[in-house]
Amino acid sequence: MTVVNALSKQPDRPRSWVSIIFGLWCGTLYSVVIGSKLLLPGEGESTSQIAALVAAIVWPLGYFLFSRNRSVAARIRGDFLAALYVFSLFCLLSCFNSPIALKSIAYTGLTFVGVWIAVQFIFRMEARQFETGLKIYALINIPVLVSFAVYDYVPGVRLGLGKDILNPNAIAMVSFSAALSTMAFRNWLIRYALMAPVFVILYLTGSRASTVATLIGLSIIAYERTRLSTWKTKVFMFLTLSVALSAILFNWETVWSSVKDFLQLESRYRGFESGASGRTVVWNATWELFWDNPVLGIGFRAHEVLLGISSHNGYLAMLAEIGLIGFVAVIYIILIGVFLLWRKVRHTELTFSHSILFGLSCGYLFLAMFERFLINVGNPTSLLFLIATLMSAKVTSRQRISLVRHANVSIRQPGLKGLKYTSM
Repeated sequence: MTVVNALSKQPDRPRSWVSIIFGLWCGTLYSVVIGSKLLLPGEGESTSQIAALVAAIVWPLGYFLFSRNRSVAARIRGDFLAALYVFSLFCLLSCFNSPIALKSIAYTGLTFVGVWIAVQFIFRMEARQFETGLKIYALINIPVLVSFAVYDYVPGVRLGLGKDILNPNAIAMVSFSAALSTMAFRNWLIRYALMAPVFVILYLTGSRASTVATLIGLSIIAYERTRLSTWKTKVFMFLTLSVALSAILFNWETVWSSVKDFLQLESRYRGFESGASGRTVVWNATWELFWDNPVLGIGFRAHEVLLGISSHNGYLAMLAEIGLIGFVAVIYIILIGVFLLWRKVRHTELTFSHSILFGLSCGYLFLAMFERFLINVGNPTSLLFLIATLMSAKVTSRQRISLVRHANVSIRQPGLKGLKYTSM
């Protein structure tokens, strides 16, 4: 046995309300986006629609600012804090070059409000609370996505273009995180019953990047969970994969034909010859924007104004918008954050919940190569990626050992208050 000193300042104990608010925050955001498009007047992004989106992002401030525990319960890692400072500094400096300076400043402020809220959730929630929050997110978002699909569906037209309300790729991006959030349910029947309609929606959107990102995320979650499972589960998974692979190889021509049709690899407009639906053209144009001002950038969230179209690449968009130094800070946060999250997944007690966030992070990093956002707070998938990336920003003056003895018995002798036993 070893005696482990408790922290001199214990973090706030996770509260059930926090996980509920977390689930509602992520779950209602896209409902507000869809509702504002349907109910609020205005072409494109009207003032009323933007106001509704801002309210959907910032409302948890009311809980954190007026709750009894307003301050974060632990300090942020020094390297994360420095990188966040550099990122925020160059976001603000880029606004001086922005053709939409006031909007760039507003986007910068909203982004860091979102970051502050994300950090609050991270510091107040543990594994079970994240599971609960992700369940709530799935139970809210999937019915909304299904309802919208029924409303918008037109045979032969990509979902979202039926009534020309939302971009198909935006719907698919949210569907990606909704599919992964179903993995928070421990009951297999509930999990796959919720996941099935999401894959139908992904198919109807025709979004290849989001579909591949979903498969990447689910594969990583399955691997991490299977790695720590019993030998019987490992044998079962091995046999299942073997049967599936054999069936694919036996019907290879049919399977490959279906894959080519969905990915439209030979399509004149979306295939290889089109430059990934013209993406290579805008990627090159975004790269040229970066060279217009490689240090300070062209303005946070301003590349679409200058290009007249989305860059369809979150990395290039961020590089052009805030310059090289700010971009390096962002990449540092992401790479270190995802690496440390992967190490957390290796802890048995965190694998079930944190494997979802790790799988989502890997899928999102792939998706960002084809969609415009890297750091963003305007959709739930980007919010969950932000939380996953910052998950490891929390440190304490001494590293607590969370694995306590099975009985989880605290020592209550005088002079030993706050100490716990744990086996070696």
